[in-house]
Amino acid sequence: MNFTTVAYILAFLIVVAAVATAPISVTVVEYQPIKLVKAVDYAAVCYALTVAQEGGSFTGALSDFLSKAYREPPSYTVVEYEFKPNLKKAVVEFDHGWIKLKIEVFLGLKVKSTLVDYSSGRPETVYVVEVSSDRPVVLSWAGGAERINATCWRAEPPIRAVDSRGLEVRC
Repeated sequence: MNFTTVAYILAFLIVVAAVATAPISVTVVEYQPIKLVKAVDYAAVCYALTVAQEGGSFTGALSDFLSKAYREPPSYTVVEYEFKPNLKKAVVEFDHGWIKLKIEVFLGLKVKSTLVDYSSGRPETVYVVEVSSDRPVVLSWAGGAERINATCWRAEPPIRAVDSRGLEVRC
């Protein structure tokens, strides 16, 4: 064997030994679309409001939902929280570390006017109510209602509206 062949073999063995003993680190990159994160955070706030309306804890329900939805739940701050019979509202800021989101969920009901309807032969009180929401929702009414325009309804007592998210408001 000549000197060049021995040099190649020794160089190869040194490279193999260096590669075999080198620490191997694997970086796992996880992709989460922002739309999905916003949707999960929105669902968490909706869930927490429905739990609170049934007598539970808003922050407890929010933390519970987030711990089940994320491997590492984001930190959050409740900026605004109103819980009245005619208004359910929560504004929560989420900090995921790589993005900060402000999520607002609300459903409100306000009586705009009271009418007396004599069309049935006897006086019946009918209310014109305005429904406000952070996004379009499907409503179901306890006493029956007829849409007047995009936000106003002609409602008969009892005035109680439940939206498709489970939030309930009444006057």
